[in-house]
Amino acid sequence: MLTCRDVASRATEYMEGGLSIRARLEFRMHLLMCGVCRLYVRQLVVTRQALRRLPRALPSDDDLDLLLGMFRSASHTNGQDSDRPQ
Repeated sequence: MLTCRDVASRATEYMEGGLSIRARLEFRMHLLMCGVCRLYVRQLVVTRQALRRLPRALPSDDDLDLLLGMFRSASHTNGQDSDRPQ
């Protein structure tokens, strides 16, 4: 059984499809049982999506405001989950 530390260290590999079938199943089983890790992985997904929307050049103040707005919006949307830590 994976620990939360294992999930944190393998999260990127999981999202990029780099885990074996067995490792992926173990990862998913842990997520089914651990709300904290589900939230962690969800936050990583939101972060990656937001970063992909930014231009390749150095961000301006407007870009930073846009990014912060995306994070705030995502946290309000995800904050309705019952597995969110108090």
